[in-house]
Amino acid sequence: MNQLIFLWSLVALLLAGCSTQTETVPTPLPTAIPPSAQDGYGDWAISFSHEFPEDAWGLGTHRYHFFVHCPIITDDVSTDWVYFEVLDEEEPSSETVFLRISGLSSGILTPININAIQMGQKTTAVITFLGVTEHIAEMAADNCEALVRWDDKSPQLLTIGETFIP
Repeated sequence: MNQLIFLWSLVALLLAGCSTQTETVPTPLPTAIPPSAQDGYGDWAISFSHEFPEDAWGLGTHRYHFFVHCPIITDDVSTDWVYFEVLDEEEPSSETVFLRISGLSSGILTPININAIQMGQKTTAVITFLGVTEHIAEMAADNCEALVRWDDKSPQLLTIGETFIP
């Protein structure tokens, strides 16, 4: 009888260890930096940006990447180079194209949806921290810095934006 109780206890422990119940963590939007797990999550965000001059991009292939130092939200982040083409086939759009961690988009929180731009296109590099508390976002505004580097140019410090709820 004791062996049967022991066997059932062992089976119960094994089944409990095989449980498929997992914690659901909010999925950040692509190309945004999620907070570190220890920071907790919130509804706030903060962006860093740099507007490029109108003549920044000549015809051909260009590249850019970001470096972020923001220890209150995450470890240092140095992104991979992102490449894109500049064409001269038509007039540039009056809308700003955003250079983000994984590519180009038509908004700071929209999916990556642009492969090439026109010469003279208005462009802004932007990096956004999502899912932080208001307090962390405000601290990031005072204590973090982000840089963008493109082609063979020197890194440029991004301007810190206002905290916001996306």
